Amino acid sequence: MICAYAYGVISHRYELFPYHYAVWLVRGGAFESWAARGGYDVSIGRRPASCAGIGPRTLVLATFGQSNSANSGAGRFGSAPGIYNFSLFDGRCFEAQDPLLGAGGDGGSVWIPLAQQIIESDLAANVIIAPIGLGGTRVEDWAPGGMLSGRFNKLSESLSRAGLRVSAILWHQGESDRGTGAEAYRASFLSLVHGIRRSGIAAPIYVARATRCGDLVNLEINAAQRELGLGYAALGLRSGPDTDTLAGPIWRDGCHFTQAGLVRHAGMWFDVLAQDVPGLLEQSAH
Repeated sequence: MICAYAYGVISHRYELFPYHYAVWLVRGGAFESWAARGGYDVSIGRRPASCAGIGPRTLVLATFGQSNSANSGAGRFGSAPGIYNFSLFDGRCFEAQDPLLGAGGDGGSVWIPLAQQIIESDLAANVIIAPIGLGGTRVEDWAPGGMLSGRFNKLSESLSRAGLRVSAILWHQGESDRGTGAEAYRASFLSLVHGIRRSGIAAPIYVARATRCGDLVNLEINAAQRELGLGYAALGLRSGPDTDTLAGPIWRDGCHFTQAGLVRHAGMWFDVLAQDVPGLLEQSAH
């Protein structure tokens, strides 16, 4: 019993078997139905806010990928002025606090400290985080035909009904694609991008370079992510941070980030986004 528990902890920390493969064991109608709605959904005790009444200079960030785009960090962040969480489940806005509604896991996320830096720098008055990332997912799961292919469309439709327009899309994923070739990764991601564009969302998509789990890094996928961020401007793709550079126990606990790592991770996103935020706000206002 103790050995099984210990292995469960380690498999989550390093995303080892059966962390990635449990989903495949429960594939089928029930799982396909759950996948589009999976994620943290406990809104009891959360303070709701009127999405339409949040005010001007509001940046809307749609975030997705796998566990490090979700609630997998050690240490939660509480609410702060001007930061809101759009819930995929009921299409409402709440004052943001970890775990974020809509994303998998029940720990901390990178997005609240990122939003704090944006607001404290007076780049935006408010930030709405719309997270849908789920742990252990591969790029092909999000592409058309994948088990999560309808998840972004559902978010897009819910945001539209709430009168919100996405300012930027932040993608952080790749740790699960250790056995995926660069060409296959690129093809699946571009298929995903085309699906997003067909849904009517024109916001730029920032592609993080993210493959590290513990001491393991996939240089081939990292290079493909770099190429996607730099080589497809016509599709609205832009470079995100290279979080594979965050290594060691100060920043990570296995595959996931410590609380200090989440803050540093947020700073890397801020460095990427800061000069773009004025333009993102202007575009999303029209």
